[in-house]
Amino acid sequence: MGQHDALAHSRHGLALACAWTGRYDEARALLDQAMESYALTADRTGQAHTQRALSWVSQKQGRHPEALTHAVATLRHYTAAGFLPGRASALNVIGWCQSLLGRHRQARTACRRAVELFQQVGNRTGQAYNSLAHAHLGLGEHGDAITCYRNALNLFLDDRHQQAETLVGLGEALCSVSDHAQGHASYRDALHLLEELGHQDTDRVRDRLLAADDHH
Repeated sequence: MGQHDALAHSRHGLALACAWTGRYDEARALLDQAMESYALTADRTGQAHTQRALSWVSQKQGRHPEALTHAVATLRHYTAAGFLPGRASALNVIGWCQSLLGRHRQARTACRRAVELFQQVGNRTGQAYNSLAHAHLGLGEHGDAITCYRNALNLFLDDRHQQAETLVGLGEALCSVSDHAQGHASYRDALHLLEELGHQDTDRVRDRLLAADDHH
């Protein structure tokens, strides 16, 4: 690893540490510096990883148009690098960002392609199904959303936090088609997982369950 690549890699790692502790402006500055270093060596994969991280930080800051711009750049760099799993991941992020902007049809298209590419490379990740489910919900396609959330659950067997997030989405989709018993069961299962993990989202999901009970 050359000097510039080593410096970029170090800055990228520090940026992620900052982001995980909520220091998003510091993370963004370090990622911008990492991009400059990777550009000096024309490391397209390094640039792709960094653009993906910038998209994530932008999402955390509520800067959704910027998040989409970084996601599109991520796809461009992974494509240039010939890295198919990266392309799938980038399309998934693009789809999620489109949903955040209310562009659910574009999100559905991107996420469907992400699912196809993940299947091609044998990557059994549920995240693309989660993003696709969210797009279906935004379009009122509740049955398709339920199917996608259940597909995602089958792929998140070793990730309890992702299981919980998926169960919350599934609960919302089931309640949307008036299957309140199953919907509430999904919310309760999600709450149980988050309580076991001591996760910060526990109160949010508990409030969601209480609100669903009030509307039933």
